[in-house]
Parts: sequence; structure tokens; C-alpha cells
Amino acid sequence: MMNTDRRSVLILHGWMHSARRYAKLKDALEAYGNIQVTLYEFPGFGETPAKNRDKKHAHDIMAEYLEDLKSYLKSHHFDYIIGHSMGGNLALRAVAENHSQEALILLSPEYEGIALLKPLIFIRPLVRAALRFAARKNLAGIFFIKLASLLTVNKLSKIDDLMIRDAWQADKETAEELMFELAFDKWNVGPAYKPGRTMLLIIGEKDRIIPRSHMSDLKNHVAGCKMYVMKGIGHTAVLEDYEGLLKVLLRWVDKTKG
Repeated sequence: MMNTDRRSVLILHGWMHSARRYAKLKDALEAYGNIQVTLYEFPGFGETPAKNRDKKHAHDIMAEYLEDLKSYLKSHHFDYIIGHSMGGNLALRAVAENHSQEALILLSPEYEGIALLKPLIFIRPLVRAALRFAARKNLAGIFFIKLASLLTVNKLSKIDDLMIRDAWQADKETAEELMFELAFDKWNVGPAYKPGRTMLLIIGEKDRIIPRSHMSDLKNHVAGCKMYVMKGIGHTAVLEDYEGLLKVLLRWVDKTKG
């Protein structure tokens, strides 16, 4: 039976994505009934311009995002926060540091760094050049985006036009810095974190980016955390198995109502 209590949901996107990535999910959740969804967008992605930063503050974008999100959550009420990858990391940090009561649904969150990306620090100028090459609105640029996206989306057929537009629109300096901040991130929530409400961890069975061991660490660090493995997909559930993700979310929201 459908829950009749109104619930509010905040969705946080991942690196190189935008709020638009979750517009379809927002519509589906709201159509289900008595759910209001807000899409949050980090500066430098989608329609939200990057902030002007001097050299002194050019290397702490995640910290800046975190402080902005913590402030936002203090002035806006949400029952649930859904966060993907970078957005999942920031959601967990913000709720833990604010000691707030939002229930968390984390989609393959970055946690304790991304070992696969760390060697790229030795060829950072090439990474910078690659990001700028991807901004070319031609067949070569599109091909490069699709090829690079296979790290996070396991099937080429699942890479859509929005993924390409988001890559074109992302601020390249912001994207470059965040890639390395995420890769070398050492933060964890600690071995005995007790969230104010429930936490669900949703991961892809064949995620090429986030190590399963890191997800096991996260599950073990958070008291009462549940983990659901989506079969056959990689890092980006909303693209690779949208219908499956929607079913999991609706079941969890109804199960944890009240």
C-alpha cells in the first residue's frame, strides 16, 4: 500500500554529471505520490557556473562543496538524501558533520579514495589536455567521451546524449581538480558511526571505479547500514539499470517511512 505521508528527497549528482541526469528519476518519484524531490547541482557542472577561485583556494573544491552543502541542509528539510559517487561522499560527510537526521541512500559513493585514478597524477598535463579535447563538439570529441565513460558505464549502448552534453558543459579546471581530490581522498566516517536514520548503500556488481573493499569498509563503519548489489551493472545505476534502481528506491522509501 502506498505511503500517504509526504516525503522530501534531495538528489546529489556525481563527477562530470549534472542535476539534469536525475530529472527522469525526480519525475518518477514524484509521480509515485507524496514525494517531493529537489535536484542539487554543484558549481562547475550543468547550468551552475564554477566559482572564481584564487590559487590559494584552487585545491580544496570538495571542502568548499561540503561547507556549501552543510549550510544548505541546515536551512532546508529533507527526509532522504540520494547521492551518487562524489555526491554520495558529500552527502555522508554533511549529514555526519551536521549530526542531522536525513536518511541516506548512497549510489556507489566515493569512499577512501579511488586507487585506479591515482597513477594519473604522473601524467596530469595529459589529463588536462584530455579534458579539453573532450570539450570539442565534433565526432572525435564525442568518441573520446564515450571511450572514457566506459570506466563508469559498462556498456557503450548505455552512454546517452546527456552524458556527452554534461561533459561538454563541465568546467574543465573544476573537473580536473576534483578528479585528483577524489582519487586521493582519505576520509572515512570512522569505525562506529551511528546515523540519525537509516542508510542504504547501492552498488554495481561490476563497478570498475569503486573497489568493493571500500564499500565493505563503509558498510562496516556505519551501524545498521544495508547494502544492495545491483547485478550486471557498473558505477552508474541511473544509466545502466534505471528501472531496477527506481524499484529499489521506492521499496526502500516505503519500507523506512515514518
